[in-house]
Amino acid sequence: VLFRSGANVTFNVAATGSSPLAYQWRFNGANIAGATSSSYLKSNVQATNAGNYSVVVSNASGTATSANAVLTVNSPPLITYQPQNQTVIAENTARFSVQASGTSPLAYQWRFAGTNLPGANSSSHSIVNAQAGHAGEYRVVVTNALGAVTSAPAYLLVRLRPLLSLNPAISNGQTQITLTGTP
Repeated sequence: VLFRSGANVTFNVAATGSSPLAYQWRFNGANIAGATSSSYLKSNVQATNAGNYSVVVSNASGTATSANAVLTVNSPPLITYQPQNQTVIAENTARFSVQASGTSPLAYQWRFAGTNLPGANSSSHSIVNAQAGHAGEYRVVVTNALGAVTSAPAYLLVRLRPLLSLNPAISNGQTQITLTGTP
C-alpha cells in the first residue's frame, strides 16, 4: 500500500470462524495498543509509520496471523540543512551544500541570481577560482515526484587579494609602502 505523508490509511481483514473472534493488529511484529477490531485506521501517516502491518485473529479454537500489508509513505522534499553564506578570497574555491530528505530520488538544481547553473545538479556546488562576478545569491531547488522546495538564499562574498606595491621613493630617509586593493 503506497500513500503520501499526511494521508489516512485503513487496514481491513475478513475472517471466519466460531464466534467470538478477537483481533490484534501489529506493526513490524509488535502489538498496536487498542487496535482490536476487524479494521485499523492510522491517521496522518508519516515516514515513521512505513512498515509491515498484520493482524492476529483468534477464537477458542486457535489463532491465525494474516500476511503483512506493507505500507510505504512517500514524502515531498524537505530541506534539513540550508546552504550557508560564504566569504572567500578571489581565486579560491567556495563550496555550498544542502541536506534534504524525502522520497527518493531527489534531484537538485543550483541557481545563481535566479538563473539555473548548467551542470549544478548535486547536493553541493563549488565555485573554483572565485572572482568578483561570482559574488551574489545562490539557492538550490530540491525536487522529487511529490514536489519541490527552494532553499533559503546563501550569499557569496568574494574579497579581492590586496596588491602590495613598494614605492622606493625615499624622502626624509623613509621608504613609503602603498597598499592597494580591497582588504
